[in-house]
Amino acid sequence: MTRSCKRLSERPKDSIPNFRELASHPNRGIRVKVPFVSSTGTTEHLWAEVLSFRDKQMEVRYLTPPVTHNGRLERLHTHAVADLTDWQIELPSGRYAGASRCASCLSEGVSSGAACRLSWRLKKKYD
Repeated sequence: MTRSCKRLSERPKDSIPNFRELASHPNRGIRVKVPFVSSTGTTEHLWAEVLSFRDKQMEVRYLTPPVTHNGRLERLHTHAVADLTDWQIELPSGRYAGASRCASCLSEGVSSGAACRLSWRLKKKYD
């Protein structure tokens, strides 16, 4: 694992600027993991699809159901971008970039890491 991958994978919030940059380009879907406090008071981290951005907020639709929640769950929520604990973006090529794993890390046989090498490839493509 490269040093930059290891450093960023230990702190996904450090990759938020990279997330914002990649999300501003054409993509095939943005998913984030966000904290959710269930009816039992347990904090779970759920995967959600990003529907839109508004300033520092994200409108999301929960994709994974909480394990410890009882009762009805509204799937549409608003979360601060700063609250995300993981993210992935499906690129036009079908590859994925994300905080815990990126296409370049996977192609190098690295099982986890931040989107450390991918941003320059996209920058080159979109410049």
